Amino acid sequence: MRRYWFKRKLFGWGWQPATWEGWLVLVAYIVIALGNLFFRYAGSVSEDAQSIYRFLFDTIILTIILILITVRTGEKPRWQWGKRIEDEQDTDPTAPR
Repeated sequence: MRRYWFKRKLFGWGWQPATWEGWLVLVAYIVIALGNLFFRYAGSVSEDAQSIYRFLFDTIILTIILILITVRTGEKPRWQWGKRIEDEQDTDPTAPR
């Protein structure tokens, strides 16, 4: 059985970290995003359109990379609102088949 780094969220659509690898990816995303914000633009008070667009471009690319990693290493996403009966039977070894 494949061990997923990210599991489906119980409510809504998306993923949440399930292993230390998933948490590491999420922390790296946050650190790089904050680093992009603080170190790239620290000291520059100019708010010209080019620097704002560059920040947005970098953030969008970083987010796309995060989504690709979660798609590759996580469960198949789907909309759900709570635990389904089929999911409980899959995890319960005593459930009748």
